Amino acid sequence: MNKYTSLLGVFWILILWGCDSEISIPNPIVTPQTITDSQMQLVDLCTLVHNLQTQITQDTDPVQYFEDQNNTFIEGYVISSDQSGNFYHKLVLQNTTENPSCGIELLLNEDALYQRFPIGTKVQIKLHGLSMVKTSGKVQLGQWFQEEVSELSSFLIDEKVFSTGVIQEIIPVTKSLGALQEADVSTFIRIDTLAFAQNLLQPTPKSFAGESTDSFQGERILEHCESGLELILSTSTFAQFKFLNLPLGSGSIAGVFSKDYFGDQYIIQVNTPQDIIFDTQMPSCETSYFSCEDASFEAVLNAKKTPIFTEDFLEITNENQLITSGWTNSNITGDFERWEDYKITNQDYRVMSISAYNTNLQPLEAWLITPELSIPDNENHEVFFNFRLRTLYNNGDGLKVYVSENFTTDIITATWQEFALELPRNSSNFQTFSKQISCLKGKQVHFAFQYKGYDPFITSRYDLDFVELLEISNVNE
Repeated sequence: MNKYTSLLGVFWILILWGCDSEISIPNPIVTPQTITDSQMQLVDLCTLVHNLQTQITQDTDPVQYFEDQNNTFIEGYVISSDQSGNFYHKLVLQNTTENPSCGIELLLNEDALYQRFPIGTKVQIKLHGLSMVKTSGKVQLGQWFQEEVSELSSFLIDEKVFSTGVIQEIIPVTKSLGALQEADVSTFIRIDTLAFAQNLLQPTPKSFAGESTDSFQGERILEHCESGLELILSTSTFAQFKFLNLPLGSGSIAGVFSKDYFGDQYIIQVNTPQDIIFDTQMPSCETSYFSCEDASFEAVLNAKKTPIFTEDFLEITNENQLITSGWTNSNITGDFERWEDYKITNQDYRVMSISAYNTNLQPLEAWLITPELSIPDNENHEVFFNFRLRTLYNNGDGLKVYVSENFTTDIITATWQEFALELPRNSSNFQTFSKQISCLKGKQVHFAFQYKGYDPFITSRYDLDFVELLEISNVNE
């Protein structure tokens, strides 16, 4: 049965429900199936996950095939529910009811799984004939079909997956965003003091996943104001609550920690909107962005462009060379990791590059700051600050760009104004970003590129290729 057939069935249930008020959706049906100790050998779930990760690290076969384990079983507790439609054809299982060490996705070709396996159910799985793989950052268990792990058929579900009848409360682990790790994927977590991004709430709140731009998943940015970190709330466009408006204020979210379809970004999925408890009327994180009056496109198009400052990094073969040119390249979290020079393979240009990957730093905060620049004060001229940038292995927003009028040597005590920039949220090719700064005419300023990564939560790599200050005037002058 496919997803659309399932939705048609729900449609007819709702019609009948409207005709007969006594019809109700059935409660979960849990039929325990006892497996005696003599019939089974229990293997620790996390041991299998660890073994799989070891295989991947050693570049051996990234798939575990369970062909000879006739009486081998694993146990796990259900932490997902498809009752509201936000999960589909899978159970997410973790090894314990609280403080879990690992989790997996069990792929099952069956609808309304919540009736047989409600949240908290202790499930036993017979491994014989199944396979386990790590794909898109998630460990998945299912049957091997056409070179991938796929959903168990209805027949195999009855043969391989057993409910013990034990249902216990799943207690979410309270985590801080910066402390989340790969091992937390497919476990039930809680994050406190979150708010939806300001642009999602104004002028009116957006829905969870009911906008015209939502396809398959609605992705909504959650912010932690104090740390500046972000997390994506992912909601299926088949979820029953997709048209509900995002809540105002701030508070906690409990849900399944996971990765997106491509395995690039960390996400959280809720079983129901009631898992979002925003009980504080604090507004979303408010950022006061730097802004100037924008020049018209025509004026820029038909204009004479005079470079005031240019740095293409072509001659930078060691980042220390920037220091002699007046640049500041500093890690302010007590480590040596900072922006580094890098040559693009098979290309004629060099970049300044940074990533928190494999640094074990939480956070890695490094600032790359231009020399002091004088903004010319010419009437009827516009001034633009431009730079070229690409992002690779993007798993979160780790870069901000600032300007300061009073920076000397101390980054922390200086006053920085952030540019409002739509930087790529996914890996991208080089793009040019441009901001008008004409309101800074006659001033001495510094521009800064601040990287803040949290290994392994946010390790996006940024390559900065070209920094330029341009004065633009009418061609007739």
